[in-house]
Amino acid sequence: MDKLDKKISELFPGKIVSKELGQKLKTGYNAPNFVIEYLVGMYCATNDEEQIKDGMETVKDILTKHYVRADEIEKVKYLMREEGSYKVIDKAEVYLEEKEDKYFMRLKTMQLDKIQVKVDLIEKNPRLLTTGVWGIITLQYLRLEELINEKVNLFMPLENQECMSWLSNDNIKIISAIQDEVVNNKKIKYRPKNLEDPYLLEDFRPIQVPKVDLEEIFENRKEFSLEEWIDFIMRSCGLEPSYFNERQKFLFLYRLIPFVENNYNLIELGPRGTGKSFVYKEISPNAILISGGKTTVAQLFEWAGVIMRQNTLGLVNLWDVVGFDEISYNVFKNKESIQILKDYMESGSYSRGKNTRFADASMVFVGNIDEAIENIIKDKNKNLFQWIAQEMQDAAFLERIHCFIPGWEFPKMRPEFITKKSGFIVDYFAEFMRSMRKYNYTDKYEKYFKLKNASQRDSVAIKRTFSGLAKLLFPENEMTKEDIKKLLKYACECRKRVKYNLRRMLPHEYTTDFIGFTDIETGEEFEIFAEEEIR
Repeated sequence: MDKLDKKISELFPGKIVSKELGQKLKTGYNAPNFVIEYLVGMYCATNDEEQIKDGMETVKDILTKHYVRADEIEKVKYLMREEGSYKVIDKAEVYLEEKEDKYFMRLKTMQLDKIQVKVDLIEKNPRLLTTGVWGIITLQYLRLEELINEKVNLFMPLENQECMSWLSNDNIKIISAIQDEVVNNKKIKYRPKNLEDPYLLEDFRPIQVPKVDLEEIFENRKEFSLEEWIDFIMRSCGLEPSYFNERQKFLFLYRLIPFVENNYNLIELGPRGTGKSFVYKEISPNAILISGGKTTVAQLFEWAGVIMRQNTLGLVNLWDVVGFDEISYNVFKNKESIQILKDYMESGSYSRGKNTRFADASMVFVGNIDEAIENIIKDKNKNLFQWIAQEMQDAAFLERIHCFIPGWEFPKMRPEFITKKSGFIVDYFAEFMRSMRKYNYTDKYEKYFKLKNASQRDSVAIKRTFSGLAKLLFPENEMTKEDIKKLLKYACECRKRVKYNLRRMLPHEYTTDFIGFTDIETGEEFEIFAEEEIR
């Protein structure tokens, strides 16, 4: 345990987990990071090696028995029926069935979608109604023969029922009719169609953090230097900061801005194997990465209907971050998608039919470059946007990008890059980032600096990038002039990369790509360049 480990353990008890233990389990179980780290935090929160060993065995046993794989659904149903009840680890969502005027839970992996729940469960876990919540869920199976043979008291709730609303008056009438038929020597072979499914929710324990104490984070941030806090963030994301220089650490922080900033548009291009998509798959349950295939307007924006029957709205309404992987290939099925996406990236709103709707999701585009960056820069007829899908090579679309991350500056991921130290439980860190979305730090540099020669879109892009970095690094909103200057330089550079490549693509339209700022007190001017420009 190093100095930083000791500090974070003292300041954030109960919110810290050993990333090494989580990674060991991740290798053998294809469960989300936040599920694994929740269990590790529950059973391995100690420095005693023997207790850690026993705790790891317990976690392995839980994951083996209760984390449901798609090919084991029928096996789990068998165990549930024969044993009467069974625990599963699954993602749960709740929806209102208006015709029956009841709330039902659906389990994503188990593919069960008519488990009745009470309102008080929803009130405790409101995320069940939006993106869903992972949980340890105990289900009872009510066998038809138990109903027929009157082993269930129709007029009393079942024992230990956390969310019992199954035995409604209508159901009691149906079951009574079945029992009457048995009395009259009539055989009942099938469960009546108008009788609900036999799965009853006995217990639900969420394994995602419902909220964070921001005041605690704000106060404790003051105990860290900037370098320590950055290293803490990287370890919370599973990376060991000692293998990265300061610039690479800041480039990594760019990847996190969409999680703390509403309606932020980011693109990253670079070689394969540098971890471009890792953040959007593993760091937060509030992000979705669309990889492979094409997406549609319906999936992104409008009420989904048949296409996404498990949700009411499109992806931009349901997630904080919507990412697109492999953008070298066609991403959208028609040109209409790009036009609506452009409108959304500009204003945070979109129109479908007569209605205009608003959403907060940030957009992330990730793709590969198959040529050395030096060769591209040397050839004045080339630009980096040539490596994205043809329908996205639209200047109006690209100008809406706030930040262009130079993925070629990251090293190829290696095993030693994965930290063996401690960090925030990943779901706690994800919820911290989500909570910061309600804050606005876009004007914090204006006391000391003024942007120069920035268009309206340049200004918006730089302000949002600056705000995102400030929320991550100075959530308590206490920055020196030098801190602000450093963040502003990084904010300007990632926008400059967008303008630089737009000018190479359309030199007659983009006659200048100057971006910079002025020190209000001294009058000193700073012109910012993309790193590859000055090689």
